[in-house]
Amino acid sequence: METHSAPTQKVPGRDVTVQEAMTRVTWLLDEACADLLGAQQAVDDCVTKVVIGEEEMRSLQKLDSATQIIEAVATILRNLTCLSTTWKTATVSTAGLYDGVKLSAVQQVLRGESAPDMTHPSGEIDFF
Repeated sequence: METHSAPTQKVPGRDVTVQEAMTRVTWLLDEACADLLGAQQAVDDCVTKVVIGEEEMRSLQKLDSATQIIEAVATILRNLTCLSTTWKTATVSTAGLYDGVKLSAVQQVLRGESAPDMTHPSGEIDFF
C-alpha cells in the first residue's frame, strides 16, 4: 500500500463556504467508511477459515466500531449542512482546514481538486 503524505511546501488554499467544506469532509468520511466495510468483509472471509484468539477478536470489534463511528459522523455532518442557512454564505480558508493534515489526498479534496486514485494493487500491504 502506498502512503500519500502531504507535500512539504504549503499549497495556498482558497475560501469556500463552510457548507462546501463540510460536504467535502463528509465525502471523505463516506469513502473511508466504504473502504472500512470492504476491509471488514475481507477480514470476515479470512476469519471463517482461521481460528482467532480473544485479543484478535477485540481488535476486529474495534474495526467494526471505528467503521460505525465514521459512518455516524458523516451522517451528522450531512445533517448539519442541511440545517444551517448561515453556512451557505459563511466562508473558510481551505488552507486553514487542512493545516496539520498529512494526507495529500485529503488536502486535495478539501481544496476542491479531484481526489487521487486511492486503490492499491492486490497483494501489497504496507500499514506504516
